[in-house]
Amino acid sequence: MVQNQRKLIIILFITAFIIGALFLLLKPKRLQVTVTAIPNDSTITLGGKTIKNGKVTLTPGIHVLKASRQYFDAHSVTIDTAKIDSPKQTIYLLPKANSPEARQWLIDHPTIQQEIERVGGINAARVRQQLISDYPILTSLPHETLDYKISYSTGIDPKDYSIIPAQKVSFIVTLYPIADPASNNADYKQQLKEYKNKALKYLKDNDIDPIKETITFSPNPN
Repeated sequence: MVQNQRKLIIILFITAFIIGALFLLLKPKRLQVTVTAIPNDSTITLGGKTIKNGKVTLTPGIHVLKASRQYFDAHSVTIDTAKIDSPKQTIYLLPKANSPEARQWLIDHPTIQQEIERVGGINAARVRQQLISDYPILTSLPHETLDYKISYSTGIDPKDYSIIPAQKVSFIVTLYPIADPASNNADYKQQLKEYKNKALKYLKDNDIDPIKETITFSPNPN
């Protein structure tokens, strides 16, 4: 009987160890980042709660950081912790000087203006890096042939930076029909259709789904 009790204790111990190990493995890991607003006397909020410049611990998921300052337009950044490459990453918030008072304040504080420009360059590089990660085809655009040209636009302010899933882009396809467009004849329409299909094939071959993505054509082949 004593031996059975020992076996039971061992089994319970092993079971408890396995459960504890699984709990640690499955427990969501918190992420610490550094938040910096420029100007540094801006009011910063995380999910609506006021925080300070410096280190912030985030739970897994999507969070919204916002910095505001008198006379400046607020700047918000949406963060998906799964998209952050480094736990030591700094998230920069840059309220925008879109009023005469804000612009004058920056003129009176040139070192702050220089810091904003420096950080703006960092954010612009991050935006491009994320876009290329979501859309590798961007490294090959613009792509031009005798029949069409493919370029893209994002509508993203290069000074803004949001670590969010799949920054959307718009693909712009310009078709080059040889036939006279004034005639609007069958040859012209056929060339538009043919060149559109060629451009779509190139996009599909580069993992772009025409159903999910925004693609505009000029001239319009329809």
